[in-house]
Amino acid sequence: MHLQFRHRQSRAFGSFVPVRIGSAIQFSLQVSATLSQKETHLLKEYSFEDAILVEGDLVGLVRDALRYAVIYATAASLLLLPILGFFAGGFMTGLVFLAVLAYAYNQLREQIKVRDLINGRWFHCYSVVELLEKEAFLHDAAIKLSAVLEASANWKGEDSLIISAETEPLNPNAVKLLRITPTSAE
Repeated sequence: MHLQFRHRQSRAFGSFVPVRIGSAIQFSLQVSATLSQKETHLLKEYSFEDAILVEGDLVGLVRDALRYAVIYATAASLLLLPILGFFAGGFMTGLVFLAVLAYAYNQLREQIKVRDLINGRWFHCYSVVELLEKEAFLHDAAIKLSAVLEASANWKGEDSLIISAETEPLNPNAVKLLRITPTSAE
């Protein structure tokens, strides 16, 4: 797996999502992964494309996306209802609400799917430290994905681990997965 990062810096004014107080600069980080032929085959064989790589805060995300959708829909209704009338204006306001909700959800979501790494995705940060932390976090997530893909090559067989009282617990952050005596399925 080859991981590529692109960085961009821009003024945060004019951003769709309101700027955090005190931060006039927005840093953007794009991550994309190029997989080997074997990794691509395993990804398709086990349908990993839509697998969640990193879980986000769904409740907070929906709350924030709804907040932005309500703000923009209220502004749209103040403009559209007097011009278009109740039914047409209400319909257009509903469309604005749904469009803003979908866009805000996608822009704010912290959930990272495998598809995001394969197709590439932009992340937005408001500090250099947050940018560096996000890049390190994505690097670690890609390492774990690579380990899962490597381990999935043996999923059609069996794995056996010898466990005793002296056995050390597995480190979930380990790059390589422990494999002892893999056997192939018949």
